[in-house]
Amino acid sequence: MVEAEVGTAIANNGLVLMKMRLNQIRDWVAVASTRFTRALAFAAIYLICLQAFATEPRVITLPMGTTGAQIQQALDMLPASGGEVILPPGVIEIHQPIVLRRDHQTLRGFGKETILRLADGANCPVIIMGEPVDNPQQTIRYLCLGNLFIDGNRAHQQRELWQLTGDGSQIHNNGITVQNVSDSVVQHVTSARCRSGGRAEGAAPGPNRSSAETRAGSRASTVGRYCR
Repeated sequence: MVEAEVGTAIANNGLVLMKMRLNQIRDWVAVASTRFTRALAFAAIYLICLQAFATEPRVITLPMGTTGAQIQQALDMLPASGGEVILPPGVIEIHQPIVLRRDHQTLRGFGKETILRLADGANCPVIIMGEPVDNPQQTIRYLCLGNLFIDGNRAHQQRELWQLTGDGSQIHNNGITVQNVSDSVVQHVTSARCRSGGRAEGAAPGPNRSSAETRAGSRASTVGRYCR
Protein backbone atom coordinates (compact mmCIF):
# COMPACT_ATOMS: atom_id res chain seq x y z
CA MET A 1 0.00 0.00 0.00
CA VAL A 2 2.77 2.39 0.96
CA GLU A 3 4.70 1.56 -2.20
CA ALA A 4 1.64 2.30 -4.33
CA GLU A 5 1.16 5.66 -2.64
CA VAL A 6 4.82 6.52 -3.15
CA GLY A 7 4.56 5.53 -6.81
CA THR A 8 1.48 7.67 -7.25
CA ALA A 9 3.19 10.64 -5.59
CA ILE A 10 6.21 10.28 -7.83
CA ALA A 11 3.97 10.06 -10.87
CA ASN A 12 2.05 13.13 -9.77
CA ASN A 13 5.28 15.02 -9.16
CA GLY A 14 6.48 13.99 -12.59
CA LEU A 15 3.31 15.32 -14.17
CA VAL A 16 3.66 18.59 -12.30
CA LEU A 17 7.27 18.96 -13.41
CA MET A 18 6.30 18.10 -16.98
CA LYS A 19 3.57 20.73 -16.93
CA MET A 20 6.04 23.27 -15.53
CA ARG A 21 8.52 22.44 -18.26
CA LEU A 22 5.84 22.70 -20.92
CA ASN A 23 4.76 26.07 -19.57
CA GLN A 24 8.39 27.26 -19.56
CA ILE A 25 8.88 26.03 -23.11
CA ARG A 26 5.68 27.76 -24.18
CA ASP A 27 6.85 31.01 -22.55
CA TRP A 28 10.27 30.72 -24.21
CA VAL A 29 8.64 30.10 -27.59
CA ALA A 30 6.40 33.14 -27.11
CA VAL A 31 9.37 35.35 -26.18
CA ALA A 32 11.45 33.99 -29.06
CA SER A 33 8.55 34.50 -31.44
CA THR A 34 8.12 38.10 -30.28
CA ARG A 35 11.83 38.79 -30.66
CA PHE A 36 11.89 37.14 -34.08
CA THR A 37 8.88 39.21 -35.15
CA ARG A 38 10.59 42.36 -33.93
CA ALA A 39 13.78 41.40 -35.73
CA LEU A 40 11.83 40.84 -38.95
CA ALA A 41 10.08 44.19 -38.55
CA PHE A 42 13.39 45.95 -37.90
CA ALA A 43 14.96 44.26 -40.94
CA ALA A 44 12.01 45.31 -43.11
CA ILE A 45 12.25 48.93 -41.92
CA TYR A 46 16.01 48.89 -42.52
CA LEU A 47 15.56 47.59 -46.07
CA ILE A 48 12.90 50.21 -46.77
CA CYS A 49 15.24 52.95 -45.52
CA LEU A 50 18.07 51.59 -47.67
CA GLN A 51 15.83 51.54 -50.72
CA ALA A 52 14.65 55.08 -50.06
CA PHE A 53 18.25 56.23 -49.63
CA ALA A 54 19.23 54.56 -52.91
CA THR A 55 16.37 56.05 -54.93
CA GLU A 56 16.06 59.57 -53.53
CA PRO A 57 18.47 62.25 -54.76
CA ARG A 58 20.83 63.45 -52.09
CA VAL A 59 22.42 66.82 -51.33
CA ILE A 60 25.90 66.91 -49.76
CA THR A 61 27.17 70.29 -48.56
CA LEU A 62 30.93 70.30 -48.04
CA PRO A 63 32.56 72.45 -45.34
CA MET A 64 35.30 75.04 -45.57
CA GLY A 65 38.72 73.45 -46.02
CA THR A 66 37.42 70.72 -48.32
CA THR A 67 40.02 69.04 -50.56
CA GLY A 68 39.73 67.87 -54.15
CA ALA A 69 39.80 64.26 -52.98
CA GLN A 70 36.87 64.92 -50.65
CA ILE A 71 34.88 66.46 -53.51
CA GLN A 72 35.39 63.29 -55.55
CA GLN A 73 34.48 61.14 -52.57
CA ALA A 74 31.23 63.10 -52.10
CA LEU A 75 30.31 62.70 -55.79
CA ASP A 76 31.00 58.97 -55.62
CA MET A 77 28.78 58.69 -52.51
CA LEU A 78 25.71 60.00 -54.34
CA PRO A 79 23.07 57.30 -54.92
CA ALA A 80 22.24 55.87 -58.32
CA SER A 81 19.37 58.35 -58.62
CA GLY A 82 21.90 61.20 -58.44
CA GLY A 83 22.16 64.26 -56.29
CA GLU A 84 24.09 67.45 -55.68
CA VAL A 85 27.42 68.33 -54.13
CA ILE A 86 27.68 71.94 -52.94
CA LEU A 87 31.17 73.40 -52.60
CA PRO A 88 32.09 76.04 -50.01
CA PRO A 89 33.61 79.44 -50.78
CA GLY A 90 37.39 79.57 -50.84
CA VAL A 91 40.32 78.19 -52.82
CA ILE A 92 40.35 74.41 -53.26
CA GLU A 93 43.56 72.91 -54.63
CA ILE A 94 43.06 70.15 -57.19
CA HIS A 95 45.66 67.39 -57.63
CA GLN A 96 43.53 64.95 -59.67
CA PRO A 97 40.57 65.61 -61.97
CA ILE A 98 37.17 65.89 -60.37
CA VAL A 99 35.04 63.45 -62.37
CA LEU A 100 31.26 63.56 -62.81
CA ARG A 101 30.92 60.02 -64.12
CA ARG A 102 27.30 59.05 -63.42
CA ASP A 103 23.91 60.35 -64.57
CA HIS A 104 22.07 63.05 -62.60
CA GLN A 105 25.10 64.50 -60.80
CA THR A 106 25.34 68.19 -59.95
CA LEU A 107 28.40 70.09 -58.72
CA ARG A 108 28.03 73.73 -57.79
CA GLY A 109 29.75 76.40 -55.75
CA PHE A 110 29.19 79.97 -54.59
CA GLY A 111 30.10 81.71 -57.83
CA LYS A 112 33.53 83.35 -58.08
CA GLU A 113 34.01 82.84 -54.36
CA THR A 114 34.51 79.12 -55.03
CA ILE A 115 37.86 78.66 -56.80
CA LEU A 116 39.14 75.30 -58.03
CA ARG A 117 42.87 75.86 -58.51
CA LEU A 118 45.02 73.24 -60.23
CA ALA A 119 48.00 72.35 -58.04
CA ASP A 120 51.54 72.97 -59.26
CA GLY A 121 52.64 70.13 -61.54
CA ALA A 122 49.26 68.36 -61.45
CA ASN A 123 49.14 68.31 -65.27
CA CYS A 124 45.51 67.22 -65.53
CA PRO A 125 42.07 68.58 -66.33
CA VAL A 126 40.40 70.27 -63.38
CA ILE A 127 37.00 68.71 -64.12
CA ILE A 128 35.98 65.81 -66.37
CA MET A 129 32.32 65.39 -67.25
CA GLY A 130 31.88 61.79 -68.38
CA GLU A 131 34.16 58.78 -68.33
CA PRO A 132 37.85 59.65 -67.73
CA VAL A 133 39.11 57.47 -70.59
CA ASP A 134 40.38 58.14 -74.11
CA ASN A 135 37.47 56.47 -75.90
CA PRO A 136 34.40 56.57 -73.66
CA GLN A 137 31.74 54.04 -74.59
CA GLN A 138 29.01 55.14 -72.21
CA THR A 139 26.99 58.32 -72.67
CA ILE A 140 26.52 60.17 -69.37
CA ARG A 141 23.37 62.29 -69.07
CA TYR A 142 21.82 65.03 -66.97
CA LEU A 143 24.96 66.54 -65.45
CA CYS A 144 25.06 70.06 -64.08
CA LEU A 145 28.14 72.14 -63.30
CA GLY A 146 27.69 75.67 -62.07
CA ASN A 147 28.64 78.71 -60.03
CA LEU A 148 32.40 78.40 -59.66
CA PHE A 149 35.76 79.70 -60.93
CA ILE A 150 38.45 77.41 -62.39
CA ASP A 151 42.10 78.49 -62.20
CA GLY A 152 44.21 76.23 -64.44
CA ASN A 153 47.50 77.59 -63.00
CA ARG A 154 49.05 77.42 -66.45
CA ALA A 155 52.46 78.78 -65.46
CA HIS A 156 53.09 75.75 -63.25
CA GLN A 157 51.93 72.98 -65.61
CA GLN A 158 54.41 71.20 -67.89
CA ARG A 159 52.34 69.47 -70.58
CA GLU A 160 49.14 69.55 -72.62
CA LEU A 161 48.02 65.94 -72.05
CA TRP A 162 46.90 64.34 -68.81
CA GLN A 163 48.68 60.96 -68.88
CA LEU A 164 51.95 60.15 -70.62
CA THR A 165 50.77 56.66 -71.68
CA GLY A 166 47.62 54.55 -71.57
CA ASP A 167 44.11 55.82 -70.85
CA GLY A 168 44.13 59.57 -70.40
CA SER A 169 47.03 60.13 -72.79
CA GLN A 170 44.61 61.71 -75.29
CA ILE A 171 42.81 63.88 -72.75
CA HIS A 172 43.91 67.51 -72.79
CA ASN A 173 44.43 69.49 -69.63
CA ASN A 174 41.42 71.77 -69.94
CA GLY A 175 39.53 73.51 -67.22
CA ILE A 176 36.56 71.31 -68.14
CA THR A 177 36.86 68.26 -70.38
CA VAL A 178 33.54 66.87 -71.63
CA GLN A 179 33.54 63.17 -72.55
CA ASN A 180 30.50 61.79 -74.39
CA VAL A 181 27.92 63.73 -72.36
CA SER A 182 24.31 64.45 -73.30
CA ASP A 183 21.48 66.64 -71.96
CA SER A 184 23.73 68.49 -69.52
CA VAL A 185 24.48 72.07 -68.61
CA VAL A 186 27.49 74.16 -67.56
CA GLN A 187 26.41 77.55 -66.31
CA HIS A 188 28.05 80.49 -64.57
CA VAL A 189 31.49 78.89 -64.71
CA THR A 190 34.65 80.86 -65.53
CA SER A 191 37.86 79.09 -66.60
CA ALA A 192 41.15 80.98 -66.74
CA ARG A 193 44.85 80.25 -67.18
CA CYS A 194 44.32 76.64 -68.28
CA ARG A 195 47.15 74.77 -70.01
CA SER A 196 44.94 73.66 -72.90
CA GLY A 197 41.49 75.27 -73.04
CA GLY A 198 38.73 76.46 -70.80
CA ARG A 199 36.25 73.81 -71.92
CA ALA A 200 36.63 71.23 -74.65
CA GLU A 201 34.99 68.08 -75.98
CA GLY A 202 37.14 65.06 -75.22
CA ALA A 203 35.06 62.88 -77.55
CA ALA A 204 33.46 63.99 -80.80
CA PRO A 205 29.90 65.06 -80.05
CA GLY A 206 27.07 63.19 -81.74
CA PRO A 207 23.40 64.13 -82.09
CA ASN A 208 21.92 65.80 -79.02
CA ARG A 209 25.28 66.13 -77.32
CA SER A 210 26.72 69.37 -76.08
CA SER A 211 28.23 71.97 -78.35
CA ALA A 212 30.42 74.76 -77.02
CA GLU A 213 28.99 78.20 -76.57
CA THR A 214 31.80 80.68 -75.95
CA ARG A 215 31.20 83.71 -73.76
CA ALA A 216 33.47 86.44 -72.54
CA GLY A 217 35.73 85.05 -69.87
CA SER A 218 34.08 81.64 -69.82
CA ARG A 219 33.00 78.67 -71.86
CA ALA A 220 29.57 77.18 -71.33
CA SER A 221 27.87 74.20 -72.90
CA THR A 222 24.12 73.84 -72.76
CA VAL A 223 22.01 70.98 -74.04
CA GLY A 224 18.53 70.78 -72.63
CA ARG A 225 18.03 72.70 -69.40
CA TYR A 226 18.54 69.99 -66.84
CA CYS A 227 20.00 71.15 -63.58
CA ARG A 228 18.94 69.58 -60.31
